[in-house]
Amino acid sequence: MPLIAKTPDGGSSSNNAEIKSYLGQSSLPRGMRNNNPGNIRIGTSDWIGKIPIVQNTDGEFEQFEYYKYGVRALMVLLRTYINQGHDTIHKIISKYAPSSENNTNAYINSVVYSTGFSAHLKIKFMSSHIFPIVKAIGKHENGQDAITDEDLNLAWSLI
Repeated sequence: MPLIAKTPDGGSSSNNAEIKSYLGQSSLPRGMRNNNPGNIRIGTSDWIGKIPIVQNTDGEFEQFEYYKYGVRALMVLLRTYINQGHDTIHKIISKYAPSSENNTNAYINSVVYSTGFSAHLKIKFMSSHIFPIVKAIGKHENGQDAITDEDLNLAWSLI
């Protein structure tokens, strides 16, 4: 059974990534219901499509108007990490999911398994590297395949 996203007019859509939003759907994992499948914590970044902190109903994690913006934010964050020299899955996940909050080794192993990449492969910011990593992070964070190919392509087009 496909997940159903609410559209701005109150209708629903199972396949239109452009207007997909799971915002507030309590039956979904936190990352999905925040339109933030990477579970990016609230911070000072002025993300495209970010719901202002004063309107954020989560209080701990960013919320986005549409799902595409949460996927895009994850891609942009990974680009920043890569540009800072965190350019392997091991380095990316060690920074993204520090051991003070996560079982970082299990997270790294999960992403390695999902992507088929070595933990020490030098990652470049290109779709053939980033797409599998973004999907793997979304799956690990939400306990299910949370990011579709359509979501990835739309978010990539916004970078």
